[in-house]
Amino acid sequence: MKALHLLPPGGTTWGGGIPATLFSLAESPQLQWVSFRQVPLEFAVETLRSWRPDVVIWHPACSWRGLPDQLRLNGIPSVLVEHHYCQGFETYQVPNRLRFRMMLRLGYSLFDRVVSVSYGQARWMMDSKLLRASRLRVIPFSRTLDEFLALPIGRSPHTPLRLGAFGRFVKQKGFDTLIKAVQLLPLGSVQLLLGGDGVLDSELRSLAAGHPAITFLGPITNVPAFLHDCDAMAIPSLWEPWGNVCLEVRAAGLPVIVSTVGGLSEQIEGCGFAVPPASATELAAAIQQLIALSADDRSRLADRARASSLNSWDQFCRSWDSLLRELA
Repeated sequence: MKALHLLPPGGTTWGGGIPATLFSLAESPQLQWVSFRQVPLEFAVETLRSWRPDVVIWHPACSWRGLPDQLRLNGIPSVLVEHHYCQGFETYQVPNRLRFRMMLRLGYSLFDRVVSVSYGQARWMMDSKLLRASRLRVIPFSRTLDEFLALPIGRSPHTPLRLGAFGRFVKQKGFDTLIKAVQLLPLGSVQLLLGGDGVLDSELRSLAAGHPAITFLGPITNVPAFLHDCDAMAIPSLWEPWGNVCLEVRAAGLPVIVSTVGGLSEQIEGCGFAVPPASATELAAAIQQLIALSADDRSRLADRARASSLNSWDQFCRSWDSLLRELA
């Protein structure tokens, strides 16, 4: 079988580590019977004509403007992977819910299968009646984790506790709430190490206003090294269909505090804390709970976090193997 991944325009830099994950998927033992390629959407017509794939896997976000490109796949078995939309996105970003859901129903109807990257996202799809359950497959997203699993766990925490967070400085990531939460805590109890950059850089730095417990690190180029320097992580997003950072944090054996959104809350059972999004007071209380943990409790969280990640990549590959065999 020949399977073509179609990425958004300019797809070589899209989605953080997603293109790298797709290359790793192609190298997995379970999928050696499939020949994969991945190209940005602007090369779709040429590649479809010259390579003649047996199945197309669509990764761009659905949109009214993108429907003609989706229609070009007519007659080729096709899969859409929903990396983009979820209940939180609809809540915070969609002014006209009726029109948005109409677009998704039409877009999803053009594919033989739609892959949800988390169970929370899948429930939203079903509750919103966006497609028939028979065409939906849930495959929690994953990536290769060896560099995170190699990190030592069970180290004594720093004083004050080093709480890390990183990502794009955009509304979705909720870093303004995290800064406000740290400002509510007693000085000397926690040190926030905040990595990343983006359109809200100056706004977030102004919000922090030189607070001595908040340090801006700029873009994080070595994520495992950053996680190794932290005692715990916070992921205060307003929405996340899945949340690959949470998977990396679990593999690194760190306790994590997440928002109760999308795929985040379903990742941290037994190894972290979940709080409502956009609530600085609830987030501050969770950080205080984390600080107050005994060494034994913190060690148990670390062990559970790592254990919860161990089978994710193998299961991801097996699920894709099963899905592609459906369409072979």
